This record gives sequence, structure tokens and C-alpha cells, in this order.
Amino acid sequence: MKSFYEFMDIHFFLEEDGLRLGQRFCNMFIRNSWPELYYERDLHSQISMIWEWLENHQYTEQLPQRFEEK
Repeated sequence: MKSFYEFMDIHFFLEEDGLRLGQRFCNMFIRNSWPELYYERDLHSQISMIWEWLENHQYTEQLPQRFEEK
């Protein structure tokens, strides 16, 4: 899935800020609370949840528009 690998590239480029994969995904793309992903520590679980979310919301080719916090 192209969008997932694009997100992984973004994450690993920015990983020095200390955010977990799920935290970064929530901060960038999730408008509502998703504590199950945000606080998940297991990398495989985070990957699975993100992959499933992208697939279920039909973002297989490109990432959704970034959420802009105000």
C-alpha cells in the first residue's frame, strides 16, 4: 500500500523527535481521539491499526490531508 510506505518514510525521517508511530499518525491525520493507537507501545499493533485505517478509509494510494491543529 503506497500511502502506508509514504507515511513510514515521513515517520523515520522525523523519528528523532521521539514520537511513536501511532502518536505521529494521530497527530497528523486523526481529528477525533484514538487512544488505542496513540498510546499503543507495540510497533506491530501500531502498524496493523494504521494499515487497517488507511485501507478502510480508502487511502491506499495517497495519504489523507494532514490535520492542522489550531
